[in-house]
Amino acid sequence: MRISVYGHTEKGPRHEANEDVILVGHAISSSGEAGVEMNDKDADAYGEGLLVAVADGMGSDAVGAAAARLTLERLDAYFQAQVNTPDMRVMATALYDSARQVNQAVLEFGARQAEYAGMACTLTGVVIFRDEYIIFNAGDSRVYRYSHRVLRQMTDDDSIVAEAVRAGEITLAEAYASEYRHFVTNAMGSESFQLRLGERQAFVPGDALLLCSDGLHNVVSLGRMERLLGEYGTAKGRCRALVESAIESGEYDDLSVIIVNAEE
Repeated sequence: MRISVYGHTEKGPRHEANEDVILVGHAISSSGEAGVEMNDKDADAYGEGLLVAVADGMGSDAVGAAAARLTLERLDAYFQAQVNTPDMRVMATALYDSARQVNQAVLEFGARQAEYAGMACTLTGVVIFRDEYIIFNAGDSRVYRYSHRVLRQMTDDDSIVAEAVRAGEITLAEAYASEYRHFVTNAMGSESFQLRLGERQAFVPGDALLLCSDGLHNVVSLGRMERLLGEYGTAKGRCRALVESAIESGEYDDLSVIIVNAEE
C-alpha cells in the first residue's frame, strides 16, 4: 500500500494574513502546497509516524497565525522527541502528551508577550504508521473519511452550535445559520484544552481522509465534497478540486485542505 498526502492552504479575501497553517510530514506551511508519499518500503523513514495536521488561528490575523504556527512547530518537535519505538500505542500516548505540552507553551507565550495575549487555535489531524492511523482534534477544524464513495465526518466540532445540535436543542440548518457558529469551546491555548483522540483504525486501499479548516466545510456542502472526491482520484487532484470549489463560492475564510489517499 502507498500513502499519498497532499495539502493546500491560503489566505481568505477578508484577511491580511493567513491564520491557517498545515503540517505535512515535517513541512509546515501557511501558504501554498505540500505533499509526501510513503509506501511499505519507505516505512522506516517514518518510524516515528507520519504526522499530518491543520491548525486554524483565532483572534486577529497576526495573533491567530502565530498561535497556529507555534502549535504545529512544537507539536511536531515534541512528538518526535517522545516516540522511541515504532508502536501505534506509544504514538497515541506521545501525541496526547505532546499536545498538553504545546498547550502550555502557547499559554506561556501569550502571557509573556502582551500583543499575543489570548492567542489560540483549533487543531485537527492524523498520525499514520504503516497501514494504521489515529485521528485527533480540538475545535471546529475537521477530519472526514471517504470510503466506498461515501464521505463521513469523523470528528465532532467543539463549538456552541455543535453542542446545541448534539443536545437536540437546534437543527443542523439552524446551526449553519446561527451567528454563534464560529464560537469554539475547545482550542489550543486555553486552560480547559482537551485533545480528542480517535480509535486506532486501519487504512483500506481506495479509502481517503480529508482534513480541513472551516474555510472549506463552511462553504462547500458535504454532498459537493463527496462528489468531487469521486470525480478525482489522486490526492493532488482531489485537494485542488476542493480548494477551487471553496474559492468559487466567494465566501470562504482562510482555507486549508489536506487529502490522505490509501492506494494500491
